[in-house]
Formats: sequence, structure tokens, C-alpha cells
Amino acid sequence: MKKKNLIYSVCMCLLALLTLSASTYSWFVSNNKIATLVTVIPPQNISVLGPNAEKLERLDLSYTGESIDGNKVTIYRIICVQSSEDQHSIEVVHTTNMKNLKFKLYPMIDGGTHSYTDISASNPMTISYDKTAPLAGAYINEGSGASSEHVYANSSMHSHNYDVADKVQVHAEPIYWKITATQDNQMRLDNGTRNPSTGTNSFYVLEISWTENSKETDVFYILAKNG
Repeated sequence: MKKKNLIYSVCMCLLALLTLSASTYSWFVSNNKIATLVTVIPPQNISVLGPNAEKLERLDLSYTGESIDGNKVTIYRIICVQSSEDQHSIEVVHTTNMKNLKFKLYPMIDGGTHSYTDISASNPMTISYDKTAPLAGAYINEGSGASSEHVYANSSMHSHNYDVADKVQVHAEPIYWKITATQDNQMRLDNGTRNPSTGTNSFYVLEISWTENSKETDVFYILAKNG
């Protein structure tokens, strides 16, 4: 009787192993089919960096009294777009709590009308630019309820940030400001440095201004894309 039970147990173990093996094989076959259907897109070889093309984790937005004119605050920061492609576009995504929050972006120009020294990096960097010629930018999801102090977003980008059913406070809906005139790195090789593996370092002065009559907080991101 014991021998019969042992044989029965061994058979059950073999059956379990065969079932597990079949399931595992099926899983590999299934994944193999998925792999043939899904195209893996590698990340673009483009980065947003700080002065001197140093790694940039966040922008230092601290300022002194020299940046204040009445109740308007204006600060400047140097950013670098490092890309192996000949063209790229830049986008600033931000919430809208602060009054009159505006952005301007100036490309580095040799012998420009103005110069700015950014001391926020480990090695200060000075570049020249033309303050009368900021790059043309526009909001791609501006709503109709804009006031003289705030620009509001419409719902066209809502699903990219929230579930449709979410109730989002009007100032928390991010708005997208995009440079519509894509810049050509090849035209500015004398303003940057080309690395065979990473591409060109294209430097810009980012101007950020707002009205500070109450303490508000906004979040914004700087994005770059090839092409």
C-alpha cells in the first residue's frame, strides 16, 4: 500500500512539473509574440544641462534686491541643450499660481547687446545675447479664461496629467509654453562645442519674471526634443 502511494505521489509530482513547464513555455511564447509586436524606441540623445554643460537637477531661483523692480521680480539663468541632432525645440511646462509669470529665452550670440554671468554652477559662466530678440514662443494649450495676471490652460492636455474624472484646481492645470521656431545647432557651432558622442552644446539665457505681492508657489519643467 505504501509503495502504491509512493508511486502515486511521484506521478503527481511529475504531472505538476509538466504543468509548470508547459505554463512557463507558454509564458515565454506569449512574451516572444509581444516582443515582435511592440517596437522599443530608445531615448533621444538630448539633455537639458546648466552652465558649462554641467548636470542640472534643478534651477536655483533665489534672488537679491537687484532683481526686484517695484513688485516685479526678474531673474536670469543659463541653460544648455546638448543634442546630437542638428535641430531641437524647447518647452516650459508650468502651473499658474504666481501673477504675471512669464518666460523668455535668448540664444547665445557672440558680441550680443547684453551679457549675463550665472554663478549658480560650480564654475560661473558668462555668455552674451541680444535682449531685443528673444526666441518666438507660444502657449499650445491656452484657455479662454485668461486674465491680465494669469494665463489658464484649456483641457487639451488634461488627460496627459490627470484622470479625466479628477477635479483639478484651475491654477494647478499645467500650461505648455513652446518655442515655435526650432533652432539649428549647425548655425551656432561657434557658440557651442561639438562632442562626437553627445553633439553640440547650445547655450541660452532663460528669463523668468513674475509679480510678487503675495507668497505663491509654482512648479515648472524645462523640456527639450530633437527635431
